[in-house]
Amino acid sequence: MFVNSASLATYEAEASATRRLESARRAATDEMMVAIAAVHDLEVKLDIERTWTEEDPEYQDAARYLRHRDFHRALDRVQQLVVQRLFEMSKANLASIGNVFLLVFLNIFALFSSRLQDAYIYLESLEATWQGNTRGLGQVQ
Repeated sequence: MFVNSASLATYEAEASATRRLESARRAATDEMMVAIAAVHDLEVKLDIERTWTEEDPEYQDAARYLRHRDFHRALDRVQQLVVQRLFEMSKANLASIGNVFLLVFLNIFALFSSRLQDAYIYLESLEATWQGNTRGLGQVQ
């Protein structure tokens, strides 16, 4: 029986690729099992009796926060910069200017904060409306 060397090389290359993929799959499965065991151990240590599901309000709040965490981080960064600037002004003996700056900034921040909060609430309502309209259409949410 005659075997074509080109088809043998192709078979060997495909078999090698399959072995590599199978090895990667086994490694990923092992990592997943280690992660599951770590989560279970943590739940036992923290005395967590019930795992959140997508219907739980706590899960939905956490998911909403994670979707908007960049916004929250930006607000935290602005607050950090304001405090940093006030410390710099106090070191330069510009405390009175710092107080004026603080009052002006707080007024501006309050104005923009309320507008940002309104925009945030509006975007959340749009998101809820969009999710309500796409349920049952087979789209990923």
